[in-house]
Amino acid sequence: MKKVKIVFAMDYYRIPSWEYYLGNAMQKTGLADAIFVVGEIQNRQNLKIDPKVIVLPPQFSLPDFHVFKYNLFYNTLKKLRPDFVIAVNLKNIQLTFSSFAKSDLGFKLVLKEHTPRTFLRKRYSLIYIPYLIWLRLQGAIAKKYIDGAICITDAQRIFVSKYCKTNKPIEIIPSGVETTVFKPDRDVEREKAVVYIGRYFYTKLREFLPVIPSLISNFPDWKFVFVGDGSWSDRIKVLCERFPNNIQDLGYINHDKLASIINKCSIGILPSTQVEPFGLTSLEMQSCGIPVIVSDIEGLRTTVVDNRSGLVVKPVSEKIALALCDLMSNKKKREKLGKSARGIAVEKYDWGVIAKKTIEFLIRL
Repeated sequence: MKKVKIVFAMDYYRIPSWEYYLGNAMQKTGLADAIFVVGEIQNRQNLKIDPKVIVLPPQFSLPDFHVFKYNLFYNTLKKLRPDFVIAVNLKNIQLTFSSFAKSDLGFKLVLKEHTPRTFLRKRYSLIYIPYLIWLRLQGAIAKKYIDGAICITDAQRIFVSKYCKTNKPIEIIPSGVETTVFKPDRDVEREKAVVYIGRYFYTKLREFLPVIPSLISNFPDWKFVFVGDGSWSDRIKVLCERFPNNIQDLGYINHDKLASIINKCSIGILPSTQVEPFGLTSLEMQSCGIPVIVSDIEGLRTTVVDNRSGLVVKPVSEKIALALCDLMSNKKKREKLGKSARGIAVEKYDWGVIAKKTIEFLIRL
């Protein structure tokens, strides 16, 4: 098979950024050269990037994305001469720029969608309506120019179908996990600990935090470990002060240190109350060999096989508490689910598997 050149057109470097892991895995297959054209690099985390990265300084930034000159983008693609351009997310200006450049440069254009919803209205109320209009415009452009789309879950497919009524192929290819990094550590004894990794935000924690005091009362030898940061940090701080022996707030941790933290714990939890793009952290926990409790919502539930690699529950306090009690009180069940979770992660979600599926889809186009 001829090696293909693939450009990922992105407007930001948000960590963890699935496309960088995918690009690394594509490079390792020997079937593709992956090149990233981005608007900014954030050095908050230490990722080893094998493919080439080209940074285009933005002219200005808006919430969650950057805008830069079309000529700068066009000339970059002209120099690279890719076989495929993967424009990441419908909302991003790179999709429009790639569409305009496509006829001149002759590449195939693929939309890769991570977003399962518009951004939160409460956070961006002033630009919410213009943002919806922008999505419609972007969708009309995508409908005309894209050759296909990749969505990481069905939630993204629904989102794309709403704003871009294309008749081109849409493939659901999930994100993956670095199973050689996130793997069980046999030299570490797991503690009686539940780990949460993610933003400290109301949509993530509002149904989980209220059940912790009663769980500590029933399981005083268990800990709850929090990794992340956000606007609800003060609420976790209150819990730390109230239960100093049972609550551990590690704050923000670089991604390359997460596996060591997960391997010290026995249960993972992602109790979000809103639709999520995906459950990468869920996969990382499972790949380390621990069962995960996730909310029964789009984006998360697809990453866990209920009662095989974890538990899928309604995102309400009562159900979350029952699921935690079930696993906290049953070591054999935790170990059985954790072993199965590791096997599923390796078989279905290793980045090498996902990279080959992606390349095969591109070649079919």
